[in-house]
Amino acid sequence: MKRPVERIVRACLLGLLLFLCPGSPHPQSSPEPNAQRLPTQLFTVRFKDVNDVYLLIEPLLSAKGSVSMQPRLKTLAVTDDEDTLRRVEEMIRSYDLPPKNVEVALQLILASTEGQPEKISPRIRGVIDKLNEISTRWSDYRLLGSATVTASEGEKASVEMGQDYRISFAVDYASGEQQLVHFKRFTLDRRDAAKGPETSGETYTRVLDTALNLKEDKLYIFGASKMEGSNRALFMTITASAQQ
Repeated sequence: MKRPVERIVRACLLGLLLFLCPGSPHPQSSPEPNAQRLPTQLFTVRFKDVNDVYLLIEPLLSAKGSVSMQPRLKTLAVTDDEDTLRRVEEMIRSYDLPPKNVEVALQLILASTEGQPEKISPRIRGVIDKLNEISTRWSDYRLLGSATVTASEGEKASVEMGQDYRISFAVDYASGEQQLVHFKRFTLDRRDAAKGPETSGETYTRVLDTALNLKEDKLYIFGASKMEGSNRALFMTITASAQQ
C-alpha cells in the first residue's frame, strides 16, 4: 500500500514545482484581430526639389503616418491611411510641375539735378511721372539701359545694362494662384574703371543685393543707389510676368 501513496505524493510535488518555477511558460497574447498595417505608397519627384516636397508632406500626415526620403532617387515613401495618401498624392501632383518661364523687363535710369533736362525717352515718361510724385528734386532723367530677359524657375540670368552696369538674378518660383514672382537673389553691379594697362579682366562693385517678391505685370521702381555726388541717383524698374 505504500507505493501508490508514494506515487501520489511525488506527482503532487512535481506539479507544485512546475507551478512555482519562474521559467514556466505563460500564455502569449494574440494580436488584436482588428489591427491592420498602414499602406505605403512610393512617390517620385520629377521637377521640384525632393527636400521641399518632403517639407510639404509632413504636415499632412496623421499621428500614425511616416515618410522616408531617398534624395538620390528623388523618391518619397509615405506610410499612412488611404485618405491621407490621397491628399499627399494630390498635393504632389499640383506642386511638382515643370518650371515656368518668367519674362523680366528691366530699365536703369539716372536721375540728376545737373544742367538742363534732355529729351525724355517715351519709354520712361511714365516712370518719371511716378518719381515726381515722390520727389521733385530731380530735374533730368536719362535711360542708361533696358532689356527684357526670359528665365525659368530655378535658373540664373544676367544682362548688361548700358556700358557700365550688369543686372543678375535667379527666379525662385512663380505662383500662379497668387500671381507672384519670387527672386531668390537680385543684384546690380557697376563696372569699375580700369586702373592701368597692366590690369587684366573686368572688375565690378556691388550696388544692390536683395531678394524680391513681385506681383505679376506690375511696374516696380527701386532706388538702386545714390551716386558719389548727392546730385545724382540710380533708379531701376522691374516688371515680371509668368509665361503660360
